[in-house]
Amino acid sequence: MFPTMFKSAYSHICVCLLISIVLAMNYSPGSTTAQEKHTPGVTIYDSKTDHPWNRLHRALFVRTGLKGEELGHDEIDPLLWPETKHLLTGRSHEDVLRSLDDFLKHDGSAEQIRDPLKRAILQHDLLSVFDWSAFLYNNRPSGTTVENPAPRQALQKRLAQAIHRLTLTSATIQALPDNYAMAIKSKAFRTAFDPDRAGQPFLPPDLFDPEGPWVCVRGPADFPNGPIASAHTTFFSGRSVFLVFMRLPGGRKETLAYLDKLSNFPSPWAIRKRKPSDLSRMELLELTPDLPQFPVGTQVALVRQMVLINEAGELVASRLTESIQLRVYRRIRTDPHEFQESEVRKNQSFFEFDLRRRDLFAGKNGGLRLVGDEEQAYTSLQFITGWADPFEAPKGEQPRHLMPVMKTCSACHSDSGIYSVNSYTQRSSERQKSDLALWPTTLEDEQQKVLKWKQKQYDWGLLRGLTAR
Repeated sequence: MFPTMFKSAYSHICVCLLISIVLAMNYSPGSTTAQEKHTPGVTIYDSKTDHPWNRLHRALFVRTGLKGEELGHDEIDPLLWPETKHLLTGRSHEDVLRSLDDFLKHDGSAEQIRDPLKRAILQHDLLSVFDWSAFLYNNRPSGTTVENPAPRQALQKRLAQAIHRLTLTSATIQALPDNYAMAIKSKAFRTAFDPDRAGQPFLPPDLFDPEGPWVCVRGPADFPNGPIASAHTTFFSGRSVFLVFMRLPGGRKETLAYLDKLSNFPSPWAIRKRKPSDLSRMELLELTPDLPQFPVGTQVALVRQMVLINEAGELVASRLTESIQLRVYRRIRTDPHEFQESEVRKNQSFFEFDLRRRDLFAGKNGGLRLVGDEEQAYTSLQFITGWADPFEAPKGEQPRHLMPVMKTCSACHSDSGIYSVNSYTQRSSERQKSDLALWPTTLEDEQQKVLKWKQKQYDWGLLRGLTAR
């Protein structure tokens, strides 16, 4: 029985996990991104490694690998899983409480950093750890108890106080830099896809233009208040807004016309033809092969942006972009469900950019950097790697959580054309799949859906209760 919070995320796993395991078999834990292999100490917030902010970040984010190497220095999310005991037992628990107490003690002193951008990033990092600590309280199976309740509560109390100290005014949050625009301005990346150089990454400068060729999309009318990327929103507990954009080769007009045709298609479902090998006699539904298909050259983007907390204790969507995933369709298969692993990367080009704090604070490319084609990671794949902590497994039983990021992306979006757009197929959604649609919407509307969703979560209520005392 899977907990409620992970239900839609684990529906996503049902589709992707077998493929991901195959991809992971040739990889073993022990290394992560190239940026993680060298830093002996944390100097993200200040040049001094013993600065209270650096010590706090180190206590929360840095883990020791199987070979003694330090990992997680500048990852987007902390290396924490639902079953992780790190930060809740032993020396790591003592260290994180000491670091939080030291941080709170120095509040208002000369060592306290006033830069709004750094305060926003640290606040969001603390929120991610708080959400992790509250997960089991809200989602444990009936009849079970939460492990380490006292240490968990001690950690939550201090995290809540620190988050409260780092709140910003709504005006300050809105004035934070648009790091995506900074990345475009840096001219570090191509601005358009080149079919003759299909492996060359790009960042479109008009992605957020409300009248431009990219159209922000939402789900069907019978699910108007649900976030479009429900599995992503649920897994990250609403602390980030996930936005989905589409662009057909003909620009905005062609994209809107296609969305209208697709969403008004009368019957997206068909009875699956049983094969002689099928043991069940039940008739099963699958997407009809007659769905309106978009043309070669269509592009889809998934954008993750940071949610922050203002001085009134309210959730506010910011312009800080944490990651961008881009897919370009170079070929559309005749059979939409025919899967050949070797063909997926020929049918689509996959690109991903993610945030690095050090580069963001230094003004380098808006903090965004390209994820390497063969790069392995833990954090970006927590979405599909389950509950177990690979750093705490008994020797010889380490889960193979370290996987090639881009190959896993292609595994989860392997069908042809529109059939690979999970926001349409609702492959990872909890709701009934009676109505499928993608309609144009605005960035602001999608942001509000996520904020309203987050306000109903247990972890948000717990945080509000602790900061109200």
